[in-house]
Amino acid sequence: MPAEGFLAVDVGGSSVKSGVVVEGRVEKLAREPVAPDLGGLVAQLERLAAQAEGWGVCVPGLVEGGTVRYAANLPLRDAPLLELLTPRPLVFVNDLVAATVGEAAGGTLALLQVGTGIAARLAVDGKVLPGGEVGHLRFRGDGPPCRCGNRGCVEAYLREAGSPTDDALEAIGFAAAALVAVWDPGTLRLGGGVAEAWGNVLLDAVRKAVAERVLPGTAINVEPTRLGDAAALVGLAELARSAT
Repeated sequence: MPAEGFLAVDVGGSSVKSGVVVEGRVEKLAREPVAPDLGGLVAQLERLAAQAEGWGVCVPGLVEGGTVRYAANLPLRDAPLLELLTPRPLVFVNDLVAATVGEAAGGTLALLQVGTGIAARLAVDGKVLPGGEVGHLRFRGDGPPCRCGNRGCVEAYLREAGSPTDDALEAIGFAAAALVAVWDPGTLRLGGGVAEAWGNVLLDAVRKAVAERVLPGTAINVEPTRLGDAAALVGLAELARSAT
């Protein structure tokens, strides 16, 4: 990885964040609207990477190899994004994977991302394991319709409410308790734009749900993220460092 820093680019549903990561710190942080189509996104990323000696990118959705199979909030369906990019990024991963690596900093924890959607990942000694689509756990069978085609998914309650209603908080708490029961990560961090906006209201609801639903004696620390929206950028740099 270049000594002068690594360019990390985080593609989101509405914006693209970029920054130069130097020794775990993000410098020259910038944000701009995301391009509306695949060709525009390729051009946008290549423009950002034009002056970089080493760079990486993360994107939302289902990423397999260099292909974005599906991204709910972007026009990407079976898009071979990696092979279209010049220069080729050193790292190309799902955005939540990158954020979990950044937050974990080589340790073990779970990251529950509550934003446009809801998902989670587990890092063990800094390595991210697959799974974590807790947003599509069915909280109530007769609940609101979800984009996935089911009804009553945790994510559906978030989208329907748009604010910290009792139902939305209970649904997210249910998902958090499920992943703690299965993964027993020791630390659970809450990230994403909704988690940041709802703050202590969401933290308290998740702590309450975990205490009520998980076996007594399970040691779990529920806390906000430490890196905020810079987590994925830091994680991309760490993944590049580990690969070299």
